[in-house]
Amino acid sequence: MTDPQTIVTAATMLPEPDRVRVIEALLDSLTPEPDDPESVANAWREEVVRRSNELREGVAQPIPWSQVRAEGERLLNGGD
Repeated sequence: MTDPQTIVTAATMLPEPDRVRVIEALLDSLTPEPDDPESVANAWREEVVRRSNELREGVAQPIPWSQVRAEGERLLNGGD
């Protein structure tokens, strides 16, 4: 196996379009395709289970919609 620094050094010598292709290939190897419906559904399912468990265990507290909406409006109107 080649040393990662050797690969990086070689990649930086490539023309820009080839470097972009290398970067895209590396990113694709790290994360599932975002448009893959099954991956998206699985990620949402995991998130729903995680949040439900946090609510059930008292780790997280629900926020009323009126408060969330007011905060969103405040931020959209230039609040910090």
